[in-house]
Amino acid sequence: MFTSEEIKRQLKDLLILKRNGELDTEEKLLNSNNKYWRNCIMYDSLEHYVYHYDEEIKLNTLALIVESKKSTLKFTSQELDIIILFLQVNFKENIEFVPLIKKTLKRMKDSLAVMRRQYAQEEKMRNHYKKNRSSSEIKQEVMDESYKTSCNLESDINMYSCKFESLRQMCICSPDATYNRRQCSLQILLLMRDLLDNEFKQVIWKAEQVEAIFNLMLLDTYETNKVMAFNLIKSIDPNLLQLNNEGRVRDIIMVAIELGNSVRPIDTITAVYMLKVSILSPIVQKVLENYLDLIIQFEDIKEATILQLILILLKKLKDSLTLAKENIVKTVIKHSLYGYLFCIRNLLYECNLKNAGKECLWQSTVTELISISFECSHAVSLIVNNSSPEGHLPMDLNSQAINELCNSVPDKQIVTPQMVLLCSWRTVKEVSLLFGLLSTKAPICEDNPSINLLNEEQIIKIGEHFVSLLTETKHRGAFEQAHVGFSQLCSRLWRLSKTNLNELPKLWLHQILISITGIKENSKLCATRRSVGVPFMIQALLSTEPRRYKDTKTTTFDSVIKILLGLTQLKSENLWEKVQQLIYSNSVFTHYENSLATLKYNDDCPVNENIVQVMEIKTHALNILRAIFRHSHLAEVVNNYVEDGLIAAFKSYDAATWAERNAATLLFSALITRIFGVQRTKDHINLTTDNKMNYRVFSEKYSNLLSFILDQLQTFVAMDDTLIKADIQSILLLLSRLYCNNNTEPSDIQRKVNDLIDLIIQCAKSAIFETRKLAARALVPLLTTQSVQYALTKIIENIISAGINYSSLNLIHGYMLQIYEILIYFNFKSFELVDVSWDEFLKHTVWIIENLERKNSKPPSFLLAAHYVNVCNKICEVDRTYAIRMLPMLYTVISHLLGDKLKQGPAREVYKLSVIRFIRSIARETSLIQQSIVIKICLHNLKVPEMQIAAWSIISEIINEVKYRDVLQTLLNYGFYEIRNSIECFYKYSPELQDAIFDFLYSSLTCINQTESSDFMRRIEICKFVLNEIRLQDNKSGYYERDCYLRLLGKSYVTLASFNKHDGAINLECTTDVYSSFCDNLWITSLSGDFRKSAFEIMEGLFLACYKCEEYQYVQIQWWTTVLQLLLDNNREIRNEAFSLVDHVPVHCTVINDCSYMNLLLSKFLECNIRNKHPEYMCIALFYWSTALLDYIDYEMDDTDVFNKCTNYDFFEPLEVSRTCAEFLIKNMKCYIDIILPDDAINWVNSLLNVQFQKSISFRTLVKNYENYIPTLENKLHDILNPTYKNKLLQILSYEQYKNIL
Repeated sequence: MFTSEEIKRQLKDLLILKRNGELDTEEKLLNSNNKYWRNCIMYDSLEHYVYHYDEEIKLNTLALIVESKKSTLKFTSQELDIIILFLQVNFKENIEFVPLIKKTLKRMKDSLAVMRRQYAQEEKMRNHYKKNRSSSEIKQEVMDESYKTSCNLESDINMYSCKFESLRQMCICSPDATYNRRQCSLQILLLMRDLLDNEFKQVIWKAEQVEAIFNLMLLDTYETNKVMAFNLIKSIDPNLLQLNNEGRVRDIIMVAIELGNSVRPIDTITAVYMLKVSILSPIVQKVLENYLDLIIQFEDIKEATILQLILILLKKLKDSLTLAKENIVKTVIKHSLYGYLFCIRNLLYECNLKNAGKECLWQSTVTELISISFECSHAVSLIVNNSSPEGHLPMDLNSQAINELCNSVPDKQIVTPQMVLLCSWRTVKEVSLLFGLLSTKAPICEDNPSINLLNEEQIIKIGEHFVSLLTETKHRGAFEQAHVGFSQLCSRLWRLSKTNLNELPKLWLHQILISITGIKENSKLCATRRSVGVPFMIQALLSTEPRRYKDTKTTTFDSVIKILLGLTQLKSENLWEKVQQLIYSNSVFTHYENSLATLKYNDDCPVNENIVQVMEIKTHALNILRAIFRHSHLAEVVNNYVEDGLIAAFKSYDAATWAERNAATLLFSALITRIFGVQRTKDHINLTTDNKMNYRVFSEKYSNLLSFILDQLQTFVAMDDTLIKADIQSILLLLSRLYCNNNTEPSDIQRKVNDLIDLIIQCAKSAIFETRKLAARALVPLLTTQSVQYALTKIIENIISAGINYSSLNLIHGYMLQIYEILIYFNFKSFELVDVSWDEFLKHTVWIIENLERKNSKPPSFLLAAHYVNVCNKICEVDRTYAIRMLPMLYTVISHLLGDKLKQGPAREVYKLSVIRFIRSIARETSLIQQSIVIKICLHNLKVPEMQIAAWSIISEIINEVKYRDVLQTLLNYGFYEIRNSIECFYKYSPELQDAIFDFLYSSLTCINQTESSDFMRRIEICKFVLNEIRLQDNKSGYYERDCYLRLLGKSYVTLASFNKHDGAINLECTTDVYSSFCDNLWITSLSGDFRKSAFEIMEGLFLACYKCEEYQYVQIQWWTTVLQLLLDNNREIRNEAFSLVDHVPVHCTVINDCSYMNLLLSKFLECNIRNKHPEYMCIALFYWSTALLDYIDYEMDDTDVFNKCTNYDFFEPLEVSRTCAEFLIKNMKCYIDIILPDDAINWVNSLLNVQFQKSISFRTLVKNYENYIPTLENKLHDILNPTYKNKLLQILSYEQYKNIL
């Protein structure tokens, strides 16, 4: 058997040959046979690779078959069988195989054309012979060869047709199909339609196939899949979907209208596609006329139908709106405003509005629609405009209104804020997107006065509505969608030739600028919530203005951004004069200045009021700038303003209010992304060069910014140590993204870098820990191998000088951080190339440790000492000789851990941890410190409260490092007795401490396992302690579901069960408790790495512990159930590990036909139960797996559930599991289905399925009686109106798999 790597190499080599055409030569094709593909690899091997767990092997196997240098090379039947097998096995896998299937279909098409052409040529040749030559002259062998060739070609063409039909049938999904299967199936069906439908016209669609696609469209919760399903239905004969049946079409329309009134978003999406399907009906107009009393005659039948449906929906919408005007909360119970709007908008997408503009009825309908939309938006404005829309009910503070509502709501239906908010913000969304659609597609009066759906007055009203929404709405979802619609409107207006309309965007820009500055008072503007929709509005106005090129700067954009940058620098003195000068001096808004004559503002406001006004203006300006700099459409235009934007942000860090400082922080973040790109690593510390910039490049692009940064740093280092400068952290964060190349930079650049390095080093003085840390991080990228010695020498000199002069401990700590970061960043292998006097450093810094002791009167700093110890550790890692020189210091820090010499102070535990790591490192790498000292330190600290967690964790690690058995036994004995003696207080410990103790006990068990000693009494004692004391603790609720405890519990049980002498420690109660706790697939799937690996090892041990014991049949089934759930998990790695677990189960089973996970599990499960002589339990287990693995099986939705609680599995398909179990049972267990089940089995299945079966019945009777617990459906289209329809349908279909045994 080849390893995975060998298979990959084999496939890669073959792929190279295949792509070069070397495997598609005539010789290779002739040498192929039923056993070997291209005489290179066995077909059986290719089939095995299709089942392989490795994604690369699967895809390369498919690519090997599919890809060819010759696009017309025909497939053999066996090749197509492997492709179909690949789909059968991997449809549910999340791998990109559809592009390869597209290549398959394209090659089938091309090769089919060649075969048909060859067939026609052969037929033409034979006819030519028959017509032009006498029979005596005809060479019979030529004719025979021609007939043979034609027969082969016809056979191959028919084979293609059969494979095409098989592939289509395979892509028809059942209701339980996973998302990947549904998506890939629909993609392949669309590809087959586009590439091969015309080639295989004889392969007609079947009614049940079309019905399955229609049901998929109805039940799928992803709109992209609904779109693909509808596109398929569009291309199929509508009669196959019974769209020629009046009742069917009427039901589709009526159900769609009902769904459109649902408060659940997915229902409204389904409604749209049902309406679109109804339009495909050839008799839809007749249905609308007969049943809905609507007669419209247009040349375009489709547009007439759409208009009829829109009028129906408008009528329904008006009814809902009438109630909404009275009380929006009552409306939510009965109606969905946004649902009908959503349907109308999507129907409008389907028609040509330019043609529709010729019809008066269309014009009046659009006018009415716009009017109703305004009213809908107004009806919900009370919710979305509230300062806290997420939990707001209009009558929250009005008890009388609450009582009236409760009395008026039928059947005591509950109205939740979630329902009200969903209805409200989605209504705003649909109104906005509808206006955006009309703005984009509808003809406007200026285009052609005789053809228009929108006039100037409507355009202005729509624009003002958007402006009002974006300035007043507080709900993010609402104003984000308003931004989309407003962008579409602005894009159209900027390009109109009519001046009145073309000038509107500029007018709105002016209005919002004077509003945020207070020239024109607008009480609805909100400086909190990031200025809500105002930034989006200005972003839409600026980004839609036409530009010749992407980087072309328009006068409007230039004026606005300069105004905004100017607003960030405002002072409270002469406020209004400065504001007017900013807006109207040399800008596009100059001609609006005269309009201010009618506005009244007071230039003599009190200073305090002006300060508040300036704060709000600046906050708005910063929030708007952030939106502009973030917008991708403006990326090339904003580059020239990045410097000014960052300087504005830095200056605003010193603002008096949190709102302004927060806005500055957000602007800074946006600008960092604009300069350095989107972050490609998980954190902002370990960045790659993709998110950094060379210092020289940065200085050339942003020279003014760099000068500003240098000035700010110089100001900071000259300040008093106790003062805080707020912008320094952001400046250092920016500098940490700059780096210098090791190659020599120009001298002027190097001089500037050195100046910057000096300033950053001096930032170590900061009183803020985070600033000192950022300074250290900002320093190291600017250093090179040439300059690092200079920096280290200078820092060490500063530390020595500061120590002598008793300078600030913060300063010395900052220097120490810088040394530590340098040592980590450069990762020196030796100090040969860096001539630094470490001896002087160590000699003049030992006071840092001495100051920690009680006998020393000087102030201690445990944080400084911790980083000092870390630096010493790094020095010893580079050069071990320094460890000898540090011996006195080592003995001192060891005494700190073993005695009571230390003072009290913050970060004491941090210092101790650093010391322990240092000592462990020295003990591992040298012989200066014995391991016994490390153990002694850890054992001593087990009783020190601040160190207990760390001590237990370190002991767990040391256990695996101890070389001598007697030392190990001492360590284990001490630790175990310490735990046993504190068991009464165990529940009081913190979760972290409990987990550390659990890990110690687990490590103890695994470590003893590895010793060669025959004395396992210690192991038995630990296991009994866990099972009989920790497990039975009254207060175990704090830890019984935690990972560390469950792993220890399982390991203890498995270890004890492996001995025969467990003296009754394991009984049925204990076994049941352990299995019910440990055998939980949700717990195991949440694990990762080695932890999960150990859990699977314990699972294997749990099987070995119980599979031969007949009294444990229930826990056995629980074990198999958990393994089945793991085999069906969404995570591929977990499925592979579960398969490996089943494969290693020491039970011999009959050879299965394929490598299916399910078949292997069922085969081994069967062997276990036959061996244990309990086949009836297996029958029950199979039935249980078929019917009860679904989520929410008993869930009933009510009207307050606005989102369908359905689970979209990545791998688990309930019907497939049910079908596999039923087929396996009928094939292997049929002789047991009439055996009377024991009473305890009946009780057990009653508890499993939450049913009440009577005693003394057979399995066949049990299955028959279970039908009473299956939900019922009417098998009509109206069933879909029930939100739990899919769940009920799956229960019914799962049960139907067992109908064959009744």
